[in-house]
Amino acid sequence: ATAAGDAALAVQEKVRNKEQYVSRLQEIFFEADSDGNGVITKQEMDDACSNPVVLHYLSILEIEVHEVEPLFDLLDDGDGEVTIKEFCQGIMRLKGQARALDVISIMHDANMIMTQCREMKR
Repeated sequence: ATAAGDAALAVQEKVRNKEQYVSRLQEIFFEADSDGNGVITKQEMDDACSNPVVLHYLSILEIEVHEVEPLFDLLDDGDGEVTIKEFCQGIMRLKGQARALDVISIMHDANMIMTQCREMKR
């Protein structure tokens, strides 16, 4: 019974940590959304990434922004604006295990494309 209890506590802790993480991401988003319209433009992202408060939050969350444009492009779904959902989901993908899974998925897709290219060459 104690092992099951420990597992349940571990799951609860993970959920609580994720909720806190998302809450901090939302704070960063609202700080970056300077005009308050619910989306972040590339300019707002650029401005936010030069804001010490935003950079501090990002560093606490172990997210380092070296270049704003590639980060924005990763988060954006193609309409030139980043919603809070896109922002939170995108940043979460940049962290830890999710990032490793994305890399594995990309490697898998690349291998499939290479196989198809070889077959076309024949």
